[in-house]
Amino acid sequence: RRDIEQFASAFKLPFREDASNKDQAFKRNRIRHTLLPLLQKEFNPQIIRSLNRLGQHAAEANAIVERAAQEAYDKCLRSIDADKIVLEFNEFLAYLNSLQRIVLRHVFFKLGHDPNVLNYNRFANIKQFLAKRTGGCLKISDDLTIIRSNDELIVGNNPIIHRKVRLQDEPGRYLLWDDFFLEIKPAAQPLTLKNKNRMTEFIDADKLRAPLTARSFQQGDYFYPVNGVGKKKVADYFVDAKIPFHKRWSIPILESAGSIVWICGHRLDDRFKVTEKTTNIYKLQISKRER
Repeated sequence: RRDIEQFASAFKLPFREDASNKDQAFKRNRIRHTLLPLLQKEFNPQIIRSLNRLGQHAAEANAIVERAAQEAYDKCLRSIDADKIVLEFNEFLAYLNSLQRIVLRHVFFKLGHDPNVLNYNRFANIKQFLAKRTGGCLKISDDLTIIRSNDELIVGNNPIIHRKVRLQDEPGRYLLWDDFFLEIKPAAQPLTLKNKNRMTEFIDADKLRAPLTARSFQQGDYFYPVNGVGKKKVADYFVDAKIPFHKRWSIPILESAGSIVWICGHRLDDRFKVTEKTTNIYKLQISKRER
């Protein structure tokens, strides 16, 4: 600044100084006109040079950390798409907190969010969540969620979506979500289980009650697994079946008048199974259209 003023004076160059430069209401001016002169006089005459040197060293150190964080991100990354980024959990957890935070900031940025949303308190909450839970989700903002699922850390834009499709109270083929189709039709007689697999089930049609719906998983759901030992929470079934946390909401559940009939592609409810007394049988089949 002094050099510029001397140059302008030597060559008689007119200039105008912004009046706000001397306004002590601004923090930058209190630093420039009050704090720095005090530090120069009382502590270090070369304080400005020292601060500049410190800033240069800090910038170089920050560049090293940013490079290390990029390498950590590349090593942790499992998959990426427009709505979510999946990291390898144990790999991520092995890094220092400072690198973890920068990796998450990088993830937020790639998903279209302001990385500055990850302040100290929010990062502390994330660390606490990851330390205590083997599976679960933590909402960062209205449209950003972190999920811990087995050995994966999923950061996504609303990755948990609840769906519900009202079905007609009769046989038919119904388009659900994520390219799933559910087909309900009378079973051929005589009944054969020769080609049955987990994508196909047979039920006692007379036990169905309106309304029929296909919906996604909800916390608190329960059913009576066929050949099981009684009532079981669907969440516990998912844990036992080792179904990743973030994939549970995409699995269609067929429901009859509020009772679960079939966790499609997984387990039938004992209350709807075919018995020797069954006279009317429906065949259920879940399939997925290939893109």
